[in-house]
Amino acid sequence: MIESKALTGDDLALADVWAVAVDHAPVGLADTAKARMQAARDLVERAVHGKQEHTYGVNTGFGRFVSRSIPEELTEELQVRLLRSHACGVGEPYPDEIVRAAMLLRANALAKGFSGSRVQTVELLVECLNRGVLPLVPSRGSVGASGDLAPLAHLALPLIGEGEAWFEGERLSGADALTAAGLEPVRLEAKEGLSLVNGTQFMAAYGALGLTRALRAAKAADIACAVSLEALQGSRTSFLPQIQAARPLRGQTDSAANVLRLLEDSAITRPTAGATRSRTLTRCAVRRRSTERAAISSTTSRTRLAPSSTRRPTTRSYWSKTSCSSRTGTSTGSRSRSRSTRWRWRSQSSRTFPSGGSSDS
Repeated sequence: MIESKALTGDDLALADVWAVAVDHAPVGLADTAKARMQAARDLVERAVHGKQEHTYGVNTGFGRFVSRSIPEELTEELQVRLLRSHACGVGEPYPDEIVRAAMLLRANALAKGFSGSRVQTVELLVECLNRGVLPLVPSRGSVGASGDLAPLAHLALPLIGEGEAWFEGERLSGADALTAAGLEPVRLEAKEGLSLVNGTQFMAAYGALGLTRALRAAKAADIACAVSLEALQGSRTSFLPQIQAARPLRGQTDSAANVLRLLEDSAITRPTAGATRSRTLTRCAVRRRSTERAAISSTTSRTRLAPSSTRRPTTRSYWSKTSCSSRTGTSTGSRSRSRSTRWRWRSQSSRTFPSGGSSDS
């Protein structure tokens, strides 16, 4: 039986993502994560019921409507409308394993306790994952800049009994899928819609599963090299550390070391006569894998699945990036005028951005 993974928000590994997404390992929330989440939720509740303080996405509008105050009685509706408005993806649905990985990664991010989501909301997300309620998420629509907004909105809709989801191979409405699994929808409260959609979990899902497959392929390649070396009665001399030191490429050195470890108990002592070509093929095998192993190693060293809190950047710094990237176009003059207009508006917006507006997502 696959061991259950308790999410803390701090120690999720690539192997955990594979186990949950592909092998369907169960998952839950750690007690420490629940305590942090509750503390963050208490902070949000104080902001909701405060008289003076404006907090982005809690009692203000989104984007250009940041200066609009939202009355307390409409804070819940604001979150639901955010999901509905962003659930505009198109195209074929994401594969099940990608959706499962994204659900896990989103729950893990929320488990850090910086987003203000209620424990019961994240627990429902986790239970959907465990019971096989998989939201139907179209694969086209992510903007990337602020995150996988459209895909995550589709992922979140079944939690409130909307959207569509798969359950036991059947495509159902979100409400029917929850009922079939013995679950009940939640009623979103302040900031929870924003917390559910502001992330990059679909990008991370593809990256995590792709990197895991690359690691497995590299391992299989070393095993194939070792088996071939034995079958061809080749020499291990070329794989010795002192030989590899003459060309100190990390990927090649690592691969050669793996092959030597696999051949530790081999009975081969010397190549057979006339096996020169066979030895050349096996000797060059690790050299050919140098670049790919180096790329995998570099990516793995930079991979962190226990993300820090995703923060919404200030309006000025965010739009200065997009304005620079919009210089290309068929009509240079009109593009420049459009860029200038957008920049004036966004500069003004950044000056009116309320304190605390750069909220955790």
